[in-house]
Amino acid sequence: MIWTWSLVYLHDIIVFSHSVERHLERLRKLFDRLRDACLKLKPSNCCLKQKRVSFLGYRVCQSIINGADQSLSPPDRLQLRRLL
Repeated sequence: MIWTWSLVYLHDIIVFSHSVERHLERLRKLFDRLRDACLKLKPSNCCLKQKRVSFLGYRVCQSIINGADQSLSPPDRLQLRRLL
């Protein structure tokens, strides 16, 4: 599942496919796995069936990944404390 049609980084999940039907099938599989692991999604944080997304600072659209939207800087102490 991971790397074949989805990517996961911390609390972000991206699912990709070439057709709407295939995308819905993959989302169903993902939702089943999340349910089996007793994990829940917050609907207000979900974006479904997007043609373009920002993921880890990159713009991803169809088969193209554009350069970073912003430069990634190392976290400061306060950001590290929030993460931990």
